[in-house]
Amino acid sequence: MRLKILSVCLVAGFLLGIVLTAFPLSVQYNDGVARLVIGNTVAAQDADYTCDGVNDNVQFQDAIDALNTTGGMIYVLAGTYSFSVTVTRAIDGVSIVGLGGATVFECDNSTPLFEAGGDRWLFSNLWTDGGGLAMGVTVDWCWLNVGVYDVLYSVLTSAGGVGSMEVHANEWHTVAFATEASVTAINSTLNTAVGNIAALQSNLTALNNTVNGLSTALSDTNGNLSALNSTVTGLQAELASVNATVVALNSTVVGLQSDFVTLNSTVYALNSTVIGLQADLASVNATVTAQKVCAIVYVVDGGGSAIAVGGKGFLEIPFACVVNNWTIVADVSGAIQVDVWKDSYSNFPPIDADSMCAGKEVKIVATNQKAQDTDITDWTTTSIEAGSLLAFYVDSCTTITRVTITITATRVI
Repeated sequence: MRLKILSVCLVAGFLLGIVLTAFPLSVQYNDGVARLVIGNTVAAQDADYTCDGVNDNVQFQDAIDALNTTGGMIYVLAGTYSFSVTVTRAIDGVSIVGLGGATVFECDNSTPLFEAGGDRWLFSNLWTDGGGLAMGVTVDWCWLNVGVYDVLYSVLTSAGGVGSMEVHANEWHTVAFATEASVTAINSTLNTAVGNIAALQSNLTALNNTVNGLSTALSDTNGNLSALNSTVTGLQAELASVNATVVALNSTVVGLQSDFVTLNSTVYALNSTVIGLQADLASVNATVTAQKVCAIVYVVDGGGSAIAVGGKGFLEIPFACVVNNWTIVADVSGAIQVDVWKDSYSNFPPIDADSMCAGKEVKIVATNQKAQDTDITDWTTTSIEAGSLLAFYVDSCTTITRVTITITATRVI
């Protein structure tokens, strides 16, 4: 996969949570929010509105018009939806959520597919042609994992974009980012500030010692003056001069003490700043940790028929990662077992001996439509080296014609 990073993404596993939320099958108003499901003819039994690939904007307009005036959510199942005009409605709070790269909208490559008709519109996990999405003068809108032609916007808001990338040849299966460079820069700045504070504290200690020495010297001078006054009464004029010098020294000491208090206040202020920067660094580190989580997605499609046994293609993983869990969802109930093979580019292609699963393959048992395994410690290996090639081999299949396999992993940085 050839990706050109355009900016840093803040994303997170939060997007997957939205996509995998179970779809309701009819209009609901739980918590005052209406929810609808739209699908194509392949998934008609799961949808409130069914599209046939011709003027699908009619069904989408009907769905948006069916929401109440406070807005709602429209879930769009996998498929390619063809529009002839822009779909919109002048209400706030509308959310349109798809299934990532599997949900595609097409028109004439210049006409917007949707136009936000009010504030707080959300578009998530979908792909459009060059017409894209029109936001107009609305505020508080947000795009999450939205692709427009060959650019994927991981996060884009009315306040400005914070994550986008150029994607070639519809290679949208895997997306991952990292912000280590920014964290390194912040760490360097903090370390410099801490070093400067340490140097300032050392200088203050030396200055304090000097003040104490002057105070001791002043005390000795006063004692000497008393002795001289008692012993040499004839030197009163000189003693007066010495007293004047002492007064001047006292004034200097008072000034130095005032400076010392000011410097102490400065140190306290700098310490407070450092504490704030350390908190910011902890927040950045937490964000970086969350951004290490990525998803490897692969779709196997039987073209309308039950998926045949055999190899279903290859996927290059350009970064090192450790697999955490897997999820598989199908278009219909049935049974399927998929083995995952891994090998290096130099040993391509992978074979059965390169299986990662150790007999614990990704599978849906009979009469089910989905499956998930969050404990894969019994796999032969969960490590994927940068540049590795994965192969997906269907061992068996009954009834199911299309499955989406999602492997969740943590990047090794």
